[in-house]
Amino acid sequence: MHGLRLCSAAGMALCATSLAFGQFGPRVNEYPDVIVSSVGGSYDSTGTGALANYGSSNGWASYAIGSDSCNIGLNPAIWMDAGTYSNQHPVIGGQIYRNFNGRFEQIGMSWLKHGFCAADSCSTGNNSGGQQGCLNIGGNHPSHTGCQTDYRGSPATGGTGCDWLGAARATDTYGSSLNGSQGYLGPRSEVNAWTGVYPYPYVRQGSNPSSCLNKRLLVRNSDLDPANFPRYNATTNPTGARYYGEVVYIVTDEWPTERYNGYSTRALVVGTSLATPSGGCGPAFSLAFTIGTGNLTIPFKPAITQWKEADPTVTLVTADAPNDGRFYIGAKVTDLGNGTWNYEYAVFNLNSDRSAGSFSIPKSSSSALQISSTGFHAPEYHSGEPYAAKAWDTTINPGEVRFACDPYATNANANAIRWSTLYNFRFVANQPPKMATDTPVVIGLFKPGVQSTDANAIEVRGLPVPGDPPSCRADFNASGSLDTQDIFDFLNGWLAGVPAADFNGTGGIEVQDIFDYLNAWFVGCP
Repeated sequence: MHGLRLCSAAGMALCATSLAFGQFGPRVNEYPDVIVSSVGGSYDSTGTGALANYGSSNGWASYAIGSDSCNIGLNPAIWMDAGTYSNQHPVIGGQIYRNFNGRFEQIGMSWLKHGFCAADSCSTGNNSGGQQGCLNIGGNHPSHTGCQTDYRGSPATGGTGCDWLGAARATDTYGSSLNGSQGYLGPRSEVNAWTGVYPYPYVRQGSNPSSCLNKRLLVRNSDLDPANFPRYNATTNPTGARYYGEVVYIVTDEWPTERYNGYSTRALVVGTSLATPSGGCGPAFSLAFTIGTGNLTIPFKPAITQWKEADPTVTLVTADAPNDGRFYIGAKVTDLGNGTWNYEYAVFNLNSDRSAGSFSIPKSSSSALQISSTGFHAPEYHSGEPYAAKAWDTTINPGEVRFACDPYATNANANAIRWSTLYNFRFVANQPPKMATDTPVVIGLFKPGVQSTDANAIEVRGLPVPGDPPSCRADFNASGSLDTQDIFDFLNGWLAGVPAADFNGTGGIEVQDIFDYLNAWFVGCP
């Protein structure tokens, strides 16, 4: 348990000392628990402290999000960035997502800000995030109504200066200028998000040829352009694009049960025109947080949860890897109105180090079930991260639609779904959905197991998958009864060229399909 890592010869006194809120090291229900109490930090909605814009270069725009952290646990959290335990501080990442046209996609991510010097205050700020500070955030120990900040430099804790964030809702603030400061940004690829282990100083230093882009939160200008994604407006354009900012803290000394709430999210307002910031970089779309109902920080939750909040037809479930982290899986099925349905899946890796290397959706092996228009989307690593950008391969097997990257044994840096990233998989089927219960969706884990007995795949139930073709194919719209509407729906599908209109299975949609369908319709259903 990594909470014991300080119990070296130099740290035995620390581990043996009884602190005001419990002994340091593994203890039942007595750990630090650091969450993001404000996405944007304790700043007004227009200040650069909340969200910095560094401009654009080569089609990429560069940003940084401020953040407040809050220790809702019962013991102080390590914030050491120097000396023997220099790798005992949080790392902080920023991500941006877009919800548009039935798809929830990740469009940007930063490198990781390495924390230093916890402010360790009891401020009730964060008003721009709507939470009135850390004190109003619920936690594991709600009986503590005030925070404790007496760990700064205490000899009993083994740290000096600001090496600890106090217990019971002490808070710390990093403005966007710090979270976007390139000297503090290290790579995601060197961090195990489940254990909190990483080398420090970090090895990779960043290699983006554009100085204003290197290691910061990058988004393509085209992903923010209103010409491509008209802006959401509750009154004038309720189907427009919505954007979300997300901040994650990976903390070195949290107990496993407290590692699932380190994400918080908040709605973003994206400008409609390009603006040129100071500093010599090119124009970029402005980003901002606003104050008020509907734009508050949403603590404890990653951004993917807002897909379902905005659209109740979305299904969202979680699945845990053995001895590792958690995944969120979202799904939405849309009736296209022509005898086909669009299936959209989003897989988000919260904090699994093993990552995901394949995603399989079960389906009937009947040739009457036809799959088309497969698609894939993933965020792009940048600034010298080692991961491949290759799109996942798609295979339509008799009993599944399978998406996969190169296996770990072939390429350890393949484009797996690593922690804090969201990948999308989609296709069109000629059958309406059913819920996957007996035959589940399967996430194949990318890296070998932590223990030799750990499973290499996770079964996920409760998601919509393509339903089985009807026993009577003449019931073209699968209504359960044979009537003239089936003829109209077939002819509409034939004219639109939908796969199901290849009724005789020759591989092409021809006039003979109409004759064969009408013959089947007149024969009727058994």
